[in-house]
Amino acid sequence: MEIIDISLSIQKCMITYPGDSEFQLTRVLDMTNTGDEVNLSKIEMSVHTGTHVESPLHFIEDGKTISALSLSNFYGQCKVIDLTDLNFNNKITKIKLKDKGINSGIIVLFKTKNSLRYLDKYREDYVSLAKDGVKFLIDIGIKAIGIDYLSIGDSEIHQMLLSEGIVVYEGLNLAHVVPGHYIFVGFPLKIMDSEASPTRAVLLKE
Repeated sequence: MEIIDISLSIQKCMITYPGDSEFQLTRVLDMTNTGDEVNLSKIEMSVHTGTHVESPLHFIEDGKTISALSLSNFYGQCKVIDLTDLNFNNKITKIKLKDKGINSGIIVLFKTKNSLRYLDKYREDYVSLAKDGVKFLIDIGIKAIGIDYLSIGDSEIHQMLLSEGIVVYEGLNLAHVVPGHYIFVGFPLKIMDSEASPTRAVLLKE
């Protein structure tokens, strides 16, 4: 079985969503520099850093937290859809999705030109999901959704998805992934009362 890592590396100076805390790793104990018995580090970052998954609480006041969701939300049959023909500042509409063979109960990941942007500073014109595209996916009954940038769309797009219990993965690294069918695994940390969590997302291929 092939295991394909589709997570961004969490590191200093990485791209963050505007307003989010920048990632910081601090060595509290250091065997080399201060002669400590062990190395021990602490981190500071937003729960939306890099590759992460969002629960309904992110945009719904009384929505479920990330730790309250069933683990079945974060694992399952997946389809990576190639939308790299869309130019920056365009949206993923129903027309772009209706002939992609999307079935009920699967996890849908969008590979777009966004994958080229992780070497650049944050840009507002990322490829995002359109309202009619969301409605189409909701009607099909998908399980979860993911995109290769730090946001899947505006607040309305998030509210539409999360209100239906569709968890949202953002910050995926799909540049090296061949579109097609996989098993997706993207479990969050068990953070109580949080609306999101970083995740080590992978695809499994027989």
